[in-house]
Amino acid sequence: MKEFDLEYIQTHIHKIQVSFGDKEVHLDDLNIAYQEERGSVKILIIEDSLSNIRKVIGDQSPLIFDILPLSLEELFIYEVGGEDDDVQKLIF
Repeated sequence: MKEFDLEYIQTHIHKIQVSFGDKEVHLDDLNIAYQEERGSVKILIIEDSLSNIRKVIGDQSPLIFDILPLSLEELFIYEVGGEDDDVQKLIF
């Protein structure tokens, strides 16, 4: 069983949509928990402070940079198991 601290989740787990075009970037300073690519756009779930995320990504001049809402279902899938897990099939 896992407990969630709502305040921690709100301040340290973020869903980011970002595109750098054809540029090579380095996001090693971020704790990326999940990553998905849709063309040149990356969807990232990052466990880090929003200020650090903005600094690391912003310093690399992204073409697109959006902070998206993270649903409870996505959080549950991230915490329980990956996208191939049976849990995701039950939720979606």
